[in-house]
Amino acid sequence: MIIIEKTKNKKNITENRFFKDKTDLLKQFNFEEDKIIFSYINICCFNEINTIFGYDIGNHLLLGFADRLTKNNFECYRIHGDEFVIISYGEATNQEIDTFNNYIFDLLTKEPFKIKNEEIFLTIRMGITIS
Repeated sequence: MIIIEKTKNKKNITENRFFKDKTDLLKQFNFEEDKIIFSYINICCFNEINTIFGYDIGNHLLLGFADRLTKNNFECYRIHGDEFVIISYGEATNQEIDTFNNYIFDLLTKEPFKIKNEEIFLTIRMGITIS
């Protein structure tokens, strides 16, 4: 399930306060049998994108970034400027987790984001934690 909030600045992803609410809610449940997997994603050099192309392009890039994730039904949260978390649930082998994260990496980096007359390729950093 994707949680999407339309904010005044039209960013198409859930903001930090909802991520905190979600993590507080998860603490109340006992997930002994299921894993919770947090995939952290950071867009590299996002400030430079804003500097070179302007904030309008940067905002459209965030919308495109969120669009790629939401089209795939990921539970995605924006936790800060260019930092995002995807939450996954259930048992998964290390291989399945690697495959999932490789899919996310390819989804966000293989094809350029086409914004107005610009094509922007992203570099991202990813990390995971399993609880």
